[in-house]
Amino acid sequence: MTNILISNLLSKREELNREIERLRDRIGDIRSDLVAVDRVLKLSGYEIQGRHVLQRDTPFGRTYGREIMDILRDAGEPMPISAVAAKIAEARHLTFETTKMRRKFDERIRGAARLLRQKGWVETVGESGETVWRIVEDGMT
Repeated sequence: MTNILISNLLSKREELNREIERLRDRIGDIRSDLVAVDRVLKLSGYEIQGRHVLQRDTPFGRTYGREIMDILRDAGEPMPISAVAAKIAEARHLTFETTKMRRKFDERIRGAARLLRQKGWVETVGESGETVWRIVEDGMT
């Protein structure tokens, strides 16, 4: 190989290494920005799970509570809370990377349903070992 070719290859190699360092620095800056955005989202009532952002339930289940009431009202019959959670996830276009994330979401829905039960708007009915939820007849609809 000629000296010119080697010289050009060495120059190109240095250029590529500088570009890699520049991109690493930029990725570090972007990660710092993402951490700052996540902090604000957490303060605003959101939960960060990997790439996914879930809205936390607000006091008295207002966020999920309204959706739970709508789903139970539309169903016209008692439903398991897991089915209600699945409908909410579908409506919000949520996908879960792990079963742990899915269970945590289901638990949030279950917690919101419990708050609605405490307020007297929904009730549980045990049918063949599975608890199902329904709107209370004289509850707020």
